Amino acid sequence: MYKWWQEERSRRPNPLDGVPVPPDEHFMPPKNGVMLDPEADLEKYPEFYATLEKKQDLEREWYEEDQKNLERLVAVRSVLWT
Repeated sequence: MYKWWQEERSRRPNPLDGVPVPPDEHFMPPKNGVMLDPEADLEKYPEFYATLEKKQDLEREWYEEDQKNLERLVAVRSVLWT
């Protein structure tokens, strides 16, 4: 478990590394009541939004893996500090 936590888990890649990201203004609240057009963003940044979906899938998968390993840790906690 220690090896998984310290080595494997910490090496999880960020799928968004190297993918062109929309400017910060696309993630901010609208100014002066003007909303950005999400359809235009999809057309301008298709790789970003496709990768974002993959990242969300990976995060769900990693959550399950974390949960499983946390349950394993709880199961053996009584013998960790003897």
